[in-house]
Amino acid sequence: MKYLLFLFVILTISFSCGNTQENTKEWGILEYSFWNGPVSPEYQYSYQIIINKDKSGVLQYSFPTSKDLEYRFIISDEQLETLTGKLNESGIFKGEIPALPNEEIPDGGINESVKIIFPNPDPNLDQPPKVISSPVYPQTSYKINLDRLYSCINELVPKDLKADAESKRLNYIENLK
Repeated sequence: MKYLLFLFVILTISFSCGNTQENTKEWGILEYSFWNGPVSPEYQYSYQIIINKDKSGVLQYSFPTSKDLEYRFIISDEQLETLTGKLNESGIFKGEIPALPNEEIPDGGINESVKIIFPNPDPNLDQPPKVISSPVYPQTSYKINLDRLYSCINELVPKDLKADAESKRLNYIENLK
């Protein structure tokens, strides 16, 4: 009887740990990309926000004739928890997010996407890390939660850093005139 009880406890713990690990999705690096779309080349700009699970972040901002601007920042434990929650809500961990059919993809407009890189479970194995990403134009059922995720990611960048990059871009545009 003791043996059966012991076996039951071990199986329950193993099953619980497996499910917990599967639900948490221990991601390592998040890469969010933004491009303002097809406009005249002098008005094009893009940026990437990279956030590591260790709470370090980088904003890489680019516009014509600029050296790529790079700003480093740190997020709080609370912000990391909020971000992980938005990642779960977005549906990105459930598998591949379907893209809109080609005939429904709009002409022009902003392009946004996110890529999640998972650390290798065994770094001694010679294998690439697991990567999942969102399409630029996801199906409508995923778009709302992805937009919420994108807003959350953008809000993690300190306002003064983003304002500095924007002011440099606007100064560049002003000097074109």
